Amino acid sequence: MNSVLNGMNTVIRIGAKIQSLTAVAMLVVIITVVSVNILLRYAFNNPISWTEELALFLFVWIVFLGASVASARKRHVLVDLLLNRLPLKVRHVLQALISIMIIVFLLYVIFGGLKVLEVTMGQYSTALGIEKNWYYLPVVLSSVYMILVYLHDLLASVASIVTGQNFDSGISGQRYAS
Repeated sequence: MNSVLNGMNTVIRIGAKIQSLTAVAMLVVIITVVSVNILLRYAFNNPISWTEELALFLFVWIVFLGASVASARKRHVLVDLLLNRLPLKVRHVLQALISIMIIVFLLYVIFGGLKVLEVTMGQYSTALGIEKNWYYLPVVLSSVYMILVYLHDLLASVASIVTGQNFDSGISGQRYAS
């Protein structure tokens, strides 16, 4: 079980790093393109027509990449006041239940996202001319990644319950460091 968890941990850590770097690169592109457009608009009265659409497109990707990274790094908002006062075994049981609920929700998001991808296939954005389903793809991709994160937490919690050893299930507040 420990080798499975370590392997998943490695995949999650690498995925978080790649997503984090991708989001930073996208943010740099947004800042650059919008800044150039401001200069062209006010200095030369000749703005670029597609900058707002590109900024929106990249912002959507940044939000969902950020959500994935936040889940991997345990940075989502969590009220753990009660959880920290419970015995360790009870915490692991609750963590397992929480992970199951999150995985079920993410599966719902994935299936809904796939339906939206299907509906938007063949529709193109006005200024950029790219398929609109590219706007919705990060919803599905980040949900798949987050399922991997919470599946790791679930397996770690179950392993902790069964063996009595404390596997990293995210309870400590530490997770896959960058």
